[in-house]
Amino acid sequence: MMSKESRMAQNIKEAALTADADDLVMYRTVPAYYRSLPGKLPDKLVSLDQVGASRQDIYKAASGYEGMRIGMLEGDLKHGYASFGLGISQITKIEPVSVIMDRLNSGVPANN
Repeated sequence: MMSKESRMAQNIKEAALTADADDLVMYRTVPAYYRSLPGKLPDKLVSLDQVGASRQDIYKAASGYEGMRIGMLEGDLKHGYASFGLGISQITKIEPVSVIMDRLNSGVPANN
């Protein structure tokens, strides 16, 4: 996702560089829990979760997977969400996919 070639919105890539796992907001939905960069919609989804809305209601408020497309590909966290895992803390740069693959194939950790 964090390669130069990735279709993820540039503002989301840049936000991911400065975020760590503690910065993510978490809410339950279908099929399970999601973690997102904060924003208007993600914060609303957290609020819905906190007041006991059903997973289905939260999924509907998130516009299902369309909300992820809007957040991650369009970079709009007002109407979408940007889903990341705890590994976000290990993201330190945006590189060409060839560099990432070479590092993975060599066994060198991402932070080196």
